[in-house]
Amino acid sequence: MNNEQNGISKSAPIEPSEGNKWELDTSVWLNKVYHELLGESIDAGSWTRDISKQRFMNEIGVSAFMQEVNARVSIHSSLSELSDVEIIDISSTGAEIFANRLVENYALWEVAPREANLESISQQLYDILFILLKNAKKGGMRRHRENIKSPKFISPNIPPDKQGLGAY
Repeated sequence: MNNEQNGISKSAPIEPSEGNKWELDTSVWLNKVYHELLGESIDAGSWTRDISKQRFMNEIGVSAFMQEVNARVSIHSSLSELSDVEIIDISSTGAEIFANRLVENYALWEVAPREANLESISQQLYDILFILLKNAKKGGMRRHRENIKSPKFISPNIPPDKQGLGAY
């Protein structure tokens, strides 16, 4: 009985340049964070103001928020080997710096100057940095990327090029 009769068909191999190319790209997720801070929801494929959501600040403030994230999270930091202490330190420093900027710019950024509001925004920055940098704990993302470049056989009796993995 061949693979076609078993209902198993040969799949096309993933091109090396295409495999996992979006894995380190956080832009889609960060774009969602950007719009949610503006109090927007996606409607019919585009972001629009949602009156049921809180708008934390205006576009200038949200852009500053995203700059803080981008200053600390990159492909290089994701592929590094950070300890828990380093992750907490980077996240805490980013949140503290942004908290100071919030106090200085709350009027320009149209942030309601309630203490709870300022703390909430700073905590969100800390949480985002912590989550994104946690991928780098003990070289986790780097080791993961190295492992996917050395795929294992799905079946030891079928050569890789016959499994749709491509020859290597």
